[in-house]
Amino acid sequence: MVDRVLVSSVSLLLGLSLVGGGCRDPRQGLTGGQLVFEETFSRPELASVWRVGKVEGPANKGGGARSEADRRGHWQVVEGALTTSGERNQGLWLTVPLPERVRIEFTARSDSDSGDIKFEVFGDGVLHESGYIVVFGGWNNSRSVIARRDEHEAGRQEREDLVQPGRTYRLALVRTAGTLQLFIDGRPHLRYRDSRPLLGAEHRYFAFNSWQAKLTFDDLRIYDLGAGGR
Repeated sequence: MVDRVLVSSVSLLLGLSLVGGGCRDPRQGLTGGQLVFEETFSRPELASVWRVGKVEGPANKGGGARSEADRRGHWQVVEGALTTSGERNQGLWLTVPLPERVRIEFTARSDSDSGDIKFEVFGDGVLHESGYIVVFGGWNNSRSVIARRDEHEAGRQEREDLVQPGRTYRLALVRTAGTLQLFIDGRPHLRYRDSRPLLGAEHRYFAFNSWQAKLTFDDLRIYDLGAGGR
């Protein structure tokens, strides 16, 4: 009996020490913060805060010659949501700067077997792969990644994954200090730690993006988590 009580007491003290020592909450940043931008795509046309970006590099990354229609992009608002049938990495950039410590939330749906829900954060507001690239169910709906300035970055974080076509997901991307964490439907999904976080005037913007999938995005909210976040 004494041994059992001793073991139980040690376990309790260990648990309290972990809590008191700041054991990291895997959902840190998923709540709180100040709402600084909201977009519900309730207007029939895109608001002036959005602009179509550019792609440089080889054709297999979306670069190369494009028609005038391609250069304008195919993003449009349909029935109160942002839609695209495939932009070959020519993102739709929000011109409102992001806070450094931030939570970005939105809903997303792919109606293609390829899945491939994609967005970018802390880019320059114009070019694909100028910041961090997040892909959910990419590469023929086989994996998800967070990468820095190159979807194929050697140090990217990835996991085998599958998007269910026709299902609406709630995505959230949180950056606190040098860590980016992707949540899907409220659950931690991927984490990327960057010892040299992308900061400054060239790394302040968010974009929806796509390759060839038919995607729908809606209910975007951006929260400033404040300078005190960790």
